[in-house]
Parts: sequence; C-alpha cells; structure tokens
Amino acid sequence: MLTSWKKTEEMAYLADASSVPLQQCLRHLQGAFVSFWEKRGKYPRFKSKRKSRRSAEYTSSAFRYRDGALTLAKMREPLDIVWSRSLPGGAAPSTVTVSQDSAGRWFVSMLCEDPTVKPFPKTDTAVGIDAGLTRLLTLSTGEKIANPRSERRDREP
Repeated sequence: MLTSWKKTEEMAYLADASSVPLQQCLRHLQGAFVSFWEKRGKYPRFKSKRKSRRSAEYTSSAFRYRDGALTLAKMREPLDIVWSRSLPGGAAPSTVTVSQDSAGRWFVSMLCEDPTVKPFPKTDTAVGIDAGLTRLLTLSTGEKIANPRSERRDREP
C-alpha cells in the first residue's frame, strides 16, 4: 500500500523520506485503531501534512550510530548534532526519533538500554499507598508524607 501511495502525484513527497518512519507511522495508526475497537481509546484523529507534529521514528535498521555520529537512512553525511549529554558507555540506541517543534528547531531523541543499570533486589515485603487530601501519601507502614503546598505560592502575585 505504501509503495502505491508513493507513485501517486499527490503523495509523491513520501518517496523523499525513508520507508522505515512511514511504516512505523502506519504501525502507530494500526495500534490506535486496535485501541479504539477494543474501547481503550478514542477514534484516531487525522492530522494534515502541514499541521501535524513533525516527527519521524527510525528503528535500528534505518540509522547508523558510530563513534558519536548519527546517520539516518537516505542521508549521506551524519547529522550535525549538539549533544545535551553523551550516551552511557556501552549503550547502543535501538530507536531514534527526530522531531521539530513549533519554533522550527529540530531535536533527536535516542532510546537506549543502559547496561550499567541493575534491577533492584527482590523482596517479600509489600507496601500499600493511599493518596489522600490532607496528606500526599500514607503508606501501610504508617509513614505519612506531607502534601507540598508549593502550588499556592505559585498562584500568589
């Protein structure tokens, strides 16, 4: 279906992009319809090409990450990226999302599994949590956590 869309005159712009983000978009749409038919969500809304959130999701087959350089599918040169922080040692991205905000700035987000993060040890104890009105939380152990009233200070002029 995607191939036939690319051949039409009104959707010829789809051929400019890699097929991986387009396929991922169709997977997200399929998931939205499945959620709708299973009554877990609302009917999916159509977003036009101009007004849609400009983003593309690349799976591992559609990008190359080597030595801190990221090259996306259908690109010859790596992206000129200003890193906010470096990736953890030994971490390799599994998904890359490229998005543009309303100001026209582009952002790259990488989903990585950090090998240095270890799971917490298993315990046999359980704690119940009650969210309340006078206190933020009350635990089954008897510990009471006060409600931070910073919201009131934010409203005062």
